[in-house]
Amino acid sequence: MEQNVISIEDQKNLQGGLKLTDIEDNERNVSEDFEISVGQKLIEYLKSTNTTIILPQINFEENRIIFPILKEIGEDPSNISVLDKLTTPAVSILQKETYEVLPVCPEHPENLLTTTRICCSECSSINVKKLYLVEHKVCGFIADTEIFGQKTIKEIVACPKCEKNITNPKRELRSLGSWFLCSDCGEKFDNISNKLFCRKFNHDFDINSAEYLSVPYYSVNNSSSADVDTITLLTKLSKAIESFGFSSQKFVKVIGRSGVPHSVSIHGKKEDKQVSVFFRSSDKQLPDVDVNSIIAECADLPESFNILICIPSISSEAKAMARYTGTSIITGKEYDEVFSQLEKLVDEHINK
Repeated sequence: MEQNVISIEDQKNLQGGLKLTDIEDNERNVSEDFEISVGQKLIEYLKSTNTTIILPQINFEENRIIFPILKEIGEDPSNISVLDKLTTPAVSILQKETYEVLPVCPEHPENLLTTTRICCSECSSINVKKLYLVEHKVCGFIADTEIFGQKTIKEIVACPKCEKNITNPKRELRSLGSWFLCSDCGEKFDNISNKLFCRKFNHDFDINSAEYLSVPYYSVNNSSSADVDTITLLTKLSKAIESFGFSSQKFVKVIGRSGVPHSVSIHGKKEDKQVSVFFRSSDKQLPDVDVNSIIAECADLPESFNILICIPSISSEAKAMARYTGTSIITGKEYDEVFSQLEKLVDEHINK
């Protein structure tokens, strides 16, 4: 059966953590400059502490999911948007992965505290117990653990038939099997039923009807050379575009002609003019397959002047493909050089 997985970034803040209900967009009412500043502090902290994994902390009693590392840099530990920004293709400093998938009550999805209950397969009562069939090797007496006066084999201290003390249950007793007994209806059965229990609102629900909360963790992307300078560069590039009279946004989705959304590092708009900046960084020349996939995205944005910034370089074949599709390419090892090229492109091609 298909599971309904709720992403944690779709949830609201609850007591300093992330809530399951009232699904909304992850963007917070904070300025982009603030988010960039937090991103810089986080990256510097990761470097100074040699941290490579960012783990969440789940408080089931208080329904809170936080990232303590954010508190270490003086920020809201539930501000997952900062971490998500660093996973975008434009920055690619962090990789987002699944830490845990939690089943939650479909009627009360804000409640994280869900446990499992075992039930009688006949009457659904939870008043069931597990019994073990035991043989006393010395006298051959066979009975269940209740007859021996205990719940488990290792607790048995004497045989009810021969009345001999049992000092080593592991050697003196033999387990012949086990089953379940319902104390309400008296039914004996081998397989129990499982139900999930919403502890806050005191009711059962079937596991197939559960919602599922995907809780992420983040790891440092070692294949990326992006760092604090990358964040700073994108901020400067955005402000440069704004200096030509454009309104700009960083890390946004732009819908292409095909109806497919594309992740754009910077998108600027002024009246009927648009500019889309795609940014990729690596420690060596970017592979053609990566560059060509971005060029294909640019081709789906015909109304926009598209710029692809590749640090440090791309192949001559990729450059030829970009020229064919009308995509402007900026390459370079130094960020100041990249910044100057962008200003020149904007001034020459779209600031007319």
